[in-house]
Amino acid sequence: MEIKPEAIRQLKSSGMTLQEIGDLLGITKSEIHLIYHSESIESRRDRLNEYASKHYHEHSKEINKRYVEYKKEYARKHVLMVNGKTTVVNKRPRPNDTCELCSRVVDRLHYHHWDDGNPHLGVWVCSSCHKLCESVESGLHTKYLELKDAIIYDN
Repeated sequence: MEIKPEAIRQLKSSGMTLQEIGDLLGITKSEIHLIYHSESIESRRDRLNEYASKHYHEHSKEINKRYVEYKKEYARKHVLMVNGKTTVVNKRPRPNDTCELCSRVVDRLHYHHWDDGNPHLGVWVCSSCHKLCESVESGLHTKYLELKDAIIYDN
């Protein structure tokens, strides 16, 4: 006679102990325990997949979100583009979203450095001030002033 786990579960849910079920069916408590806790490979796989879909994916999404935030923060503090190449440096501490030149509060600050030999020396500026810094360093501001003076003196 084959005893099905469902029958044992039904008797157990009615309030009987595994010992009482074993006595009723004429088998030992340990045999009842084995049958009671046995399940097919498919149902075990389904149960584990259901658990994973509820818990693992939520957990992995949270871990991925924290990792992305960590990478952004690391890049903001340490990664710098120098002549088109990525360099890792310890940048100066960043002010709280405030441009160090114009004191404007912005969503994104740029780290401007002036010496490729010492990229850790730089300022946190907004995009407008960053363009200004780049133009000053390239000498563009001198050309602008010369052109302005030439136009003024011509008139």
